[in-house]
Amino acid sequence: MHVRSIRIALAGVAAAAVAATVVVAPWQHDATTAKQIDPHAPIHWSKPRLHRLLAATEQATQSTSRDELVANGRALFRSNDIARTGESCQSCHTEGGANADIGTIVHPRNPTDFKGARDPLALFDVSQTGPYTWGGTVPTLQQQTINVVKNFFKAGATQPDAVTGQQAAALVAYMGTIKPPVAPIDLGTMSDSAKRGQGIFSGKGQCASCHTGTLLTDEKQHDDGVTPLPGETDPGAAGKGSPDANGFDTPTLRDIANTAPYMHNGSLKTLQDVVDFYSTKGPPSGHPVHLDAQETADVIAFLKSL
Repeated sequence: MHVRSIRIALAGVAAAAVAATVVVAPWQHDATTAKQIDPHAPIHWSKPRLHRLLAATEQATQSTSRDELVANGRALFRSNDIARTGESCQSCHTEGGANADIGTIVHPRNPTDFKGARDPLALFDVSQTGPYTWGGTVPTLQQQTINVVKNFFKAGATQPDAVTGQQAAALVAYMGTIKPPVAPIDLGTMSDSAKRGQGIFSGKGQCASCHTGTLLTDEKQHDDGVTPLPGETDPGAAGKGSPDANGFDTPTLRDIANTAPYMHNGSLKTLQDVVDFYSTKGPPSGHPVHLDAQETADVIAFLKSL
């Protein structure tokens, strides 16, 4: 079965289990929504506490074989029994991709939280794409995984540090094996249109000013220029180490054709919408590039080849 078909099948099963969490208007919320869990919520650890948890994770990493860690991490990633909601990591990051039907996090989650939707990020080569979260506020994958265990797992908030360390080490090891599906760009089978689009992507389109390298991300946060949805107050990086006051993470573009919708709030629904938006507005710190219809089609063909 094709990788995309497997994803859709798995996502359909997971969606049925958590359909109640999906909301129609991403900027709206009610009491039920506000009580739902954000697996990626920030935790403001004291330095000693975080040091102990990171040390426990490192200890588990060093004392357990990599094969065992990966196997345990794969099981944890897919388990619907250990999470507080009956979901799993796999529910929202199906085979490492991004399942927006389930994984979109609608804020606020607490009385001081911002308002707005956060679209799920793909986890392909995630160990190489720090910092983490849309705001780029978590420096390491180990720390972000610890946060998820503490927020999302049933016993996470109260279990011993050694258990958290074992779970985090296993999940980090497994996530290190998540690779994007093999695509035309890997096989050298891109169409002529995609090849032209690659040249535009790196040249006239200025896309490579942020989406660079083999993973097509500069691992920085930028103001993506997207107009906030009605009522949205998402601050992004809010100036914390970001060159832009309201910066959002530059995601990898691998398998981008299968991870719609796009942008931090999911407001651009198709690749056509994304290319048209940046053709008219221009990339961050850039100017409109005004791609014509053929150039737009070529860039989309390139994106679909990733």
